[in-house]
Amino acid sequence: MWSMVSEVTPSSVQAGSILLANSLHNYQHYILDTHQQLLPVGSIGELYIGGAALARGYLNRPVLTEERFIAHPFASEYKMAEDARLYRTGDLVRYLPDGSMEFIGRVDEQVKVRGYRIELGEVEAQLSEIESIVSAVVQVSDKQTHLVGYVMADKEVEDENEWLRVIKSSLQESLPDYMVPSAFVVMRQWPLTPNGKIDRKALAGADVAIMQSQYVAPKTALEETLVEIFAELLNLESDKISTTANFFELGGHSLLAVRLISAICQRFELDVSIKEIFQVNNLADLSAFIERQLNYREALLEDDMAESGKEILI
Repeated sequence: MWSMVSEVTPSSVQAGSILLANSLHNYQHYILDTHQQLLPVGSIGELYIGGAALARGYLNRPVLTEERFIAHPFASEYKMAEDARLYRTGDLVRYLPDGSMEFIGRVDEQVKVRGYRIELGEVEAQLSEIESIVSAVVQVSDKQTHLVGYVMADKEVEDENEWLRVIKSSLQESLPDYMVPSAFVVMRQWPLTPNGKIDRKALAGADVAIMQSQYVAPKTALEETLVEIFAELLNLESDKISTTANFFELGGHSLLAVRLISAICQRFELDVSIKEIFQVNNLADLSAFIERQLNYREALLEDDMAESGKEILI
């Protein structure tokens, strides 16, 4: 639906942002939250279109019409006709201080990662609210195991790893863990389609950096074995896996967790439950848990041998 017009400038193309500025005659635009209430400047919500030029619905598609064309929530307040309607665009936008709108993403860009349904636009919106980020795109990894965040800074960043750690920490304050990208890519320039939009398919080839806390090398043979298992299951280089890394933040999911349990069973002849895998915080904690179980088993064997020796003496 064509209801707005805006000039595309070199700066907006460079930033990868889409600005919506001027409404065409007989159209009105509203940014509403999930309860269809108006939002202030800076807050992200769904774009709704109203006005005399708005169509009444989709031709011969009553179900879609009912879904997309809703009763105008402010009809009585604005003294409009009782049958006034708004159209739900499915676009996530926000007002900028100058009165224009910035396109953030799509409400229906939904993916499923580790059993959770995630709206990519919602994660992108949270990233875009971080002051040091000019624009951001979030995609699911090729293997559908984790989210990847592509971000462009507002200025040159001296320590990218530290900057990305701050970004991830900020996201963790506003989003559940399963919605926080496990990997990030710092973009200097967005790849664009012939239409001037960000080419999401081209982003897949960018250099992805799996985010971990500061790298800590394995200190024991058990930790080294777990690093090898993680690397094999997650298709990562072993020297890039810190003992502070979480299996699921590195891209693991429930199916890979089952394979992790199988690998632990084969290497250590030890049974570990899926619940215990989810409960450990990182590789070092998993190593400590396995070591306790191995020590406990060894103690039981020693007790059994001692009891057997007593019976022989008797």
